[in-house]
Amino acid sequence: MDGETEPFQIMPHAPTQHIDGKVISILDGVHEAGQFQTVTLNKGSADGLDKGTVLSIYKRDRQVKVDLEDGKKGRKSVVKYVSIPAEETALAMVYRTGEHLSSAIILENLTNVNIGDTVSEPGRDLDNMSDDKPHVRNEPQDSHDTEHNQYNIHSNINKY
Repeated sequence: MDGETEPFQIMPHAPTQHIDGKVISILDGVHEAGQFQTVTLNKGSADGLDKGTVLSIYKRDRQVKVDLEDGKKGRKSVVKYVSIPAEETALAMVYRTGEHLSSAIILENLTNVNIGDTVSEPGRDLDNMSDDKPHVRNEPQDSHDTEHNQYNIHSNINKY
């Protein structure tokens, strides 16, 4: 080996400061990741990350649209909005850092990791996690469907 390469020796450790980042990309251009896949984070060495930093990946509070069928012909289905609380879904370890970006490998996960998931220190208080989207009241609303029953990308409601 030439003298320009760094040895791949990493000691896992907790972050030295509060981290509030996002998964911005998944290796191979897919939308979901699982164990042993690489994700790109929007935080880097300028934000306190270095090789070996272990972070948790969280799904933030979200609301999903649920259609409840009435069962009687000629009647509309009832649409409800269900709030799902924030949850810690995975652990990842940083193995490469740039000034404002880093790469991390998912060590373990309970559910799929998606682009946009929150990255922070492990054991974070989920009740104090800020919301990016406003709350949608659970009362009758206009349909969020488009002309061809496609998901409306301007809605803040996840279809699934």
